[in-house]
Amino acid sequence: MEQSYYEQGLEKVSMGDFSGAIAALSCAIQEEPANPEVHYQRGLVLFKLQDQQGAIADYSQALELNSSHFAAYTARAIAYLETKNLDPALEDAQKAAALEPQSAPAQQLLGLIAKQQGKTQMAVSAYQKAANLFLAHQDEENCRRCIEIYRQLQTLLPPTPQDFLAQVKQKITQGKSQEALVDLNWLLQVDPQNAQALCLRGVISSQTGNPTKALQDLNQALSLAPEDWEVRMHQGIIRRLMGDALGAIADFNQLLQENPRSGEVYANRGFARCHLKDYRLGIEDFSRAIALQPELCQYYCDRGEARCQFGDLAGAIKDYQEAANRWFQQGETKSYAKAIDRIKTWQQELETKQLEKSQQQVESELFNNVDFMDFDSLDLQQQLLGMVGGNRLIAQRLIDIVRENYPNMPEEWYWKKVIFDLESEQGSQD
Repeated sequence: MEQSYYEQGLEKVSMGDFSGAIAALSCAIQEEPANPEVHYQRGLVLFKLQDQQGAIADYSQALELNSSHFAAYTARAIAYLETKNLDPALEDAQKAAALEPQSAPAQQLLGLIAKQQGKTQMAVSAYQKAANLFLAHQDEENCRRCIEIYRQLQTLLPPTPQDFLAQVKQKITQGKSQEALVDLNWLLQVDPQNAQALCLRGVISSQTGNPTKALQDLNQALSLAPEDWEVRMHQGIIRRLMGDALGAIADFNQLLQENPRSGEVYANRGFARCHLKDYRLGIEDFSRAIALQPELCQYYCDRGEARCQFGDLAGAIKDYQEAANRWFQQGETKSYAKAIDRIKTWQQELETKQLEKSQQQVESELFNNVDFMDFDSLDLQQQLLGMVGGNRLIAQRLIDIVRENYPNMPEEWYWKKVIFDLESEQGSQD
């Protein structure tokens, strides 16, 4: 079967015969002038031949025929970029990104053009989206490249008041309270009625054991902005830090009734519940916070700490490993290293506990295999006292130790176990 001009053109492209491809595709356009794909393919060849204007004309024709042609928008944006025609390049890149929002290359191209136009905030947003999409497709190299670019761009952005407060919050979370306090004191000199800054300073005062100053800042913030969401949330945080965990939970419950999709409030209620040693409910709250904001690594660590207190070391290690993996992908080397150190400590503790449990199981099995049916309780007491020189305090102490290690056993069992252990020890010494 004879090839169509379109097929001949594609074959010549694959062979590197671009002039022949142009001729074949031009004939294909005469045969199928309403086929957008033919115009698009000829535009690609013209671009390879450095004929950007001819390529742009073909891409434009393809888009007239099919206004949803994602590849044509992308290709025309690149051609406009090559000719330094940045305004239409940006417009095409935006349309391509809108048509395929899950396309990492489209977001990357949008970031590149916005960067060249000096639209830094737009570029940062596009590169961040591209990094996340590349990561989802396990393209680590392009992910890292996008991260490096948007971090460089972020340094060029002037900080807004909200950005400034977000940085202060991060310092508080990282334990850099003094640095955060210097920042807040400076901000409150410039803007003495900034209620959120007053709240954050109150949090630091609570953490550093100055409840009088904390309440002073909190009350001033509440008088300035009694309905402000951040202020009311920090009221709960300060209450919890000052020991009023129940009052804090009541504050957070009210906030969650108004906005049940706030991961930050769930996390803070989780801290309050852990303060009351209700680790199970605390873990549930941290899990809700993670479900709402899975990108925040700190929530995984918070849940890990709660799981540790609950006795679930394996779960705690799993949470910290998730946080460590995310910090590694984000290039947060210090946070990654701290998480790994925590994991190593817990792994050693878990291994020790598992070894102790195995040893206890072996001892229990050995003991349970011995026949004590010939003894009654009085005989057991006399036998044990004879083995410890008649010292009732020593005998009782040995019974108490075994009772702690093996709870919920019959009383007679404990006496038999102590006698068995003493006999085993004497036998090993002989």
